Parts: sequence; C-alpha cells; structure tokens
Amino acid sequence: MVFVAKHGGGLLLLVCFLLLVSCAPQMPPAENGPSQSLSEPVSSQPAAEQAQGVKEKYLDPFWYFPEEARNALAEQGVTVSVGNGVMVDDWHFTAVLTFSDAFGQTAFPVQVEIIPANGQFRLEWESVFFGEGWFALCDLREMSIIHSGQLDKEPLVLDTSSFGEKDYALLGAAYSSRMGWVVPAVLEGKDMVVFFREDGSLEEAVELFYDDDGYTVFSNAYRVKKNGGELEYRRPPKIFPVPLEEGYVLFSDRNQTQLFSRATGKLYTADAIWGKNGTVTASFHRFDGLFALRSPESGNDGLCIWEEEGAEPVCFFTGAIKGIHPMFSYSEELTWDWEPDRRRVTLFGDYTRVQITMDFDRKRVELEHLLRLEDLDPEDLENPDRRSPDGRYILAAASPDGGGDVLYWTNALYDTQTGRIRFVVNSGGMYGGGPYVSFLDENRLWVHDFDGVQLYNTHSLEPLPLPFPLELGENELLLGLGYDREVGQYAILYGTYTDFQSGFYYGRDSTDTYRLAVYDADGNRLADFDTGIPFQSSLGGLLRFSLTVEDGAVSIPWTICEYDREDRYSCRILFETQTVEKTAAG
Repeated sequence: MVFVAKHGGGLLLLVCFLLLVSCAPQMPPAENGPSQSLSEPVSSQPAAEQAQGVKEKYLDPFWYFPEEARNALAEQGVTVSVGNGVMVDDWHFTAVLTFSDAFGQTAFPVQVEIIPANGQFRLEWESVFFGEGWFALCDLREMSIIHSGQLDKEPLVLDTSSFGEKDYALLGAAYSSRMGWVVPAVLEGKDMVVFFREDGSLEEAVELFYDDDGYTVFSNAYRVKKNGGELEYRRPPKIFPVPLEEGYVLFSDRNQTQLFSRATGKLYTADAIWGKNGTVTASFHRFDGLFALRSPESGNDGLCIWEEEGAEPVCFFTGAIKGIHPMFSYSEELTWDWEPDRRRVTLFGDYTRVQITMDFDRKRVELEHLLRLEDLDPEDLENPDRRSPDGRYILAAASPDGGGDVLYWTNALYDTQTGRIRFVVNSGGMYGGGPYVSFLDENRLWVHDFDGVQLYNTHSLEPLPLPFPLELGENELLLGLGYDREVGQYAILYGTYTDFQSGFYYGRDSTDTYRLAVYDADGNRLADFDTGIPFQSSLGGLLRFSLTVEDGAVSIPWTICEYDREDRYSCRILFETQTVEKTAAG
C-alpha cells in the first residue's frame, strides 16, 4: 500500500508493507448491509462493475480503522471519509483518505491490496495510532503524526533516516512530555524501543533485554525467513505503549503487562495484574524472582502502576513494597475501595489479610496486615519451640498459599499477654523453603535468608545492629545461625556456592562445603574454618539450619537426600579442635 499525502507545496510519500494474515475477516457495519464475498476474481467483471463494487464495498472507514481508532478520532473532532476508488488491477485499487475537523482537512491517497483468505476477501492496509490531540498513520517504515486542530499543516514525520537500508518496522507510538515520542520497533531482528524528540528527530534506540520469564512483547516479527531463504510475511503486532515517569514504559496486551526500563534496557513482566475498578487499572512488577535461591524479603523490589484508561497514569510508584504476601491477589478476589475525591485507592486480600492503600498525591504506599488469631497455625501456638524464652511471644505461620511445589506464608508474632498480632516477614519458596525466623533470647529475634541476617527487638520489632561482623562475599550464602544464651556465643554457618550446574540439588559428591564462624558476645571472632561437610539439599534446594550452640560446640542435623534415599545424621562440631563428629540419627 502507498500513502501519498499532499499539503500545500509539500509531498509526503509513505511506502506500505503488504501482509498476509491468518485472522478471520472483519464484517462491515450493519448499517451498510451484509458483506458479500467475491467468489470470482475482480477481473472477471467488467471494468465499470469493478469500480462500482469497490465504491460500494470498500469506501467505508470501517475497513481502514478499528472501532477504537474511529472513536478516538471522533473524540478529537476528526472525521474520516474514503473516496475516489479506482481499480488498478485484479487485487489492487487506489482511494483517498480524507481527515477533517472544524479547522481544516488533510488527504492521504492510498493504494490498497485486497487479500484472499479462507475463501473470502478482506482489505489490508497499515496501522493508525492515537493519543491526546494527535493521531499517526504508519506503514511500518515511516510514521506521520497529525495533530487535531492543525490538519492544514504538514504532518510531523519521525526521522528514521539513520536506519538507512536496515530491516526495521515501527510498531506503535505514544507521546510523553518527559520522553518525547516513544516507538516500539523491530530493528535487524531485535526488539527495540526508539525515542524521538518532540520535533521528530531521533534521540536513541534502546534494545530490549527480557526478564527471566522469557516473554517477548514484539514476538511476532513482521517478517521471518524460512529455511529455504524465502520470506514469510506476518501481520506485525500493534503496540500501544504507555510512557511513565522516571524512564519507564508500560506495554500491555490481552495476557501480559510488561514494564520497560530505559536505564537498563530490561523488560519486566507483571507478577500480578490486580485488575480494574472504574477507570483505574493496577499491576504489580517484581524485579527479583522468588524461588529457592532467594527469600521474599531479599532484594524484593517491586513496582506498582496505577493508570486511567486512555489518559496519563494517575500515579506511578517504584521501590520495595516490603511485607506484601507473595500470593497477594493470585488466589483470591480483592476488595477495592476507590476514592476519587481523596485521590487514593485501597485493596484488601481477604485470605492473605494484606491491605494496601495508594495515595496518588503524596505518592505513598501504606501496607497493613490485618491478621486474626484464627489465621495463625494452631500447631505453632502449641509448639514450645516457637515460643520466646520467657514464654510471652509465639512465632506462628499464617496465610499459607502457593501453587504446585511452591508454598509461601506469613510469619507473625503473637503477644499472648495483649493479644496483638504483628507481621514479621514472609517466608517460603520452592517446596516451602526453610526456616527464616527464630528467637535469639527474650528481647531479640532474627530473620535470615541466603543473603544475610537482621536482628529485631521482640517487643517493638525495631531493627537492631548485629553484635558481630558479617560480610558475605560473592556467591557466599548464609546457611545457618545459632546462639548460646549461657555464654553469649554466636555461630554462623555459611559457604561459597560454585557448583552452578547442580541447580541447588546437591548430592553426596558435592565439592562445596559449609564453613563455620564463631563470635563471642562482644563480636570478636573465635573461629572460622571449613567443616568439610559438603553442601546438602532437600527437594527444594540448599538446606539451611537452626544451629544449637552449647559447651563450645555446634550441633546441626545433617541430611543427605537422594531421589530414592535419605540418610539423617546428627553432626557435632567442636570449636577449638575443629573436629566433626557424625552419628546416624535414630
């Protein structure tokens, strides 16, 4: 298809790509009567009848613009008409698209191909994109942007001259006062986001690097080479990006929501689409996956986007949303409370007992846990190992949820004197993960994952400084903690992870081993040595241990797990002599 637009003395030439597609044919509007399939080639009719058939069948904007585009143009006060249909040959004809509003009009002569499909015929031409006060015609190679109220002026043509003869396609357009024109594209087989300045000049093209999910936004490349070297043509995806502040761009389709970071070039897939309430849409992006290697509180940066349909986002939040249940909204219906006058919205998960309030004006996220006594695991309430040494507090699991082999839950602190229940940390992962929280003494508890440990005051849950230095190096993992209340000694089990091909499923022949570091009450290191005990794993990944420290020794349960066999031992490690004593359990 060819666009030829004339504005005063200027001439705009757009060469359009012809595409074969496999989707079902569209039907014309009901008021135009039912469509009629052309059962014979157009050339079998007399020339006059051909031209008349074109005028009757295809001179209607319905064939050129989807309903969404027609409505967007109507909201801008722009009408479009199609005229002067003339057959060129059996399958091609020319026509003129005329855009008009109260201030002027502009015309785009087009050449159109009628493509047979499924024994019927339909019209193929290229895309129209639109935004607030503007619309754009694109033929994959060039994009003309027209502003409503300025139809008598030359369109803005984005400058793609630097692409030269490279193989590229422009797949969408959006405008942002902060980032200019944002255009998703395919360039030499690579997915790109191209940024043009307000005047249409090229600023930069950023290649997309996909997240671990491997989902690709522009996966339907507009041309694909077959094995024989021939080109197979496909309809390109039409991308409607949403530019956000701080250099982020949102892409959405029917199934996925992705977030593009201009700074890193990375694309992140939404872990959860929270849904819509009126004109508000919410989605949640997690920048660090939750799996066996990392706990939910480890680098758990997230991003929330709130937007109004067809407009700029109402608000945009970045940063960690600490404390949100990993399964929030996945397996439950959320309760919405949208307060447009107060510019805030609140979501509540009935099962996960998490309430999130978003304040648009202050750009603040407030998270509250509304746990009840009946939400706590009754076995934890009766387990003496889950009580603080003075018996006042109980660590209990709540809101267990997940899917398949992955289980997450909330660790809550229950005050038996006041009845107050407070959130501590989310735990879990592959096959339920491992222990994360334990009491150090009456006044302290600690939370640890593979990355490190954090101490908290039991009564206030305020963070406390570590009484010993702990700086893990590259690929070093924290795998166990222990404390001797009698003499105030701390034991740290850690190790360097080098067997990356094991997938965290270590067997009997592992060469990575646990190290043991011991500190006194003042943080002085008493010992740091290799135990020689090889890394061990359960079905869910590397084992972490709660260490028992007493009488100058550390005791740990040592489990060797194979697919068809599991051997359990009791292991005792002496500080001074660095002796490892192993006895079979039970």
